[in-house]
Amino acid sequence: MEEPVEIALKAVVDEARRSFGVEVGPEALDKLAAFVTELLKWNRKINLTAIEDPAAVAELHVLDSLAIGRHVPDGAKLLDVGTGGGFPGIPLAIVRPDVECLLVDRTEKKVLFLKTVIARLGLRNARAAHLRIEGDPASEGIAPSDVVVSRAFAAPGEWLALAKPYVRPGGLAIAMLGSEEPAISELEADLGVSPGAIAMERYRLPSGARRALLLMREG
Repeated sequence: MEEPVEIALKAVVDEARRSFGVEVGPEALDKLAAFVTELLKWNRKINLTAIEDPAAVAELHVLDSLAIGRHVPDGAKLLDVGTGGGFPGIPLAIVRPDVECLLVDRTEKKVLFLKTVIARLGLRNARAAHLRIEGDPASEGIAPSDVVVSRAFAAPGEWLALAKPYVRPGGLAIAMLGSEEPAISELEADLGVSPGAIAMERYRLPSGARRALLLMREG
């Protein structure tokens, strides 16, 4: 008999393919289920997520994480800053084994959880680091990445400014937003970039929850 986590995740797989162009095979689905199960177990001891219902975790965390999939090139290096319980980095690493994912968080207990999950799932394309990102990738030991992403880590303008040094020329900084959307023209002016440098992509999750991505190309 299938567990609630597996049932919940199967319900979002077709949506990930339809809405975001992300394919989730049987092996990836099993790993996603194992990840969510481990997340909910650890959540009893440390604060990884305020959401505890498996169906809500599947939609609001896992499916939402896969929204950036179409913007991540084949074989890319991705930096996930303030990853918390592993979003969006772990789901993306599971469904995109070609992508090298570095997950960074300043809370040591969360990083311990991430390292445990990465080891148990055998994710050779993912690693976690206990770091506080302060805009100096050289001293922090972080190489430039093709995609630098954060999910509600800081205010959009603050995050995009912080992300710039970590993005290789031609790479992409992504801010994952909830329902609140900033004024793009004001953001561009504050960051000193040309009009049109920042794009917004809106989408809705199956529950009707509104989300958006801010996309800024470096160089």
